[in-house]
Amino acid sequence: MIFVIAGSYGQAKKWAIAQSLTDKEWFCTLDLEELKNTSNFHVIILESAAELPPPFFEKLYTLAQMRGRINRQ
Repeated sequence: MIFVIAGSYGQAKKWAIAQSLTDKEWFCTLDLEELKNTSNFHVIILESAAELPPPFFEKLYTLAQMRGRINRQ
């Protein structure tokens, strides 16, 4: 699974389509609570993520790093 951090869902979807990913292979959310319920994924940061407020991006990225490592071998 791949978590795509982007400025918007639309930008993430466009990237996923360009990478030939199915909807089951990637996800994008800006909801920290939703991210807390997900684990075992890789993180991709798109250039459009620069549109996010820096403090929010740091929270999102830090949480993604922690949650993505859970259940990885």
